[in-house]
Amino acid sequence: MTYVYETILSGKVVAVEYTHSSVTDAIVVVDMTVDGEFHRLNWMNDYGRESLLAELENDMTDRMCSTGEYAPVPVDLTEVDVLTNHLIVGEA
Repeated sequence: MTYVYETILSGKVVAVEYTHSSVTDAIVVVDMTVDGEFHRLNWMNDYGRESLLAELENDMTDRMCSTGEYAPVPVDLTEVDVLTNHLIVGEA
């Protein structure tokens, strides 16, 4: 599963699609744009890159632990539990 994180760095709108790698146990940037234009993480200076990766780490922690101000991951309320063949609607 990937997540999208948007922020402003140096006055520019940065949108990053990222995930967590089980192999390297680290954040992996899948895609990134700056002001709507394609961008790569390695094009950033060390400070900017480390700052962004720290923000992504915090974003993922907040999403996984529900400690932040982020919307929950969307769930299809018509999804069926394949083991019990019951709708998952309203289960906590």
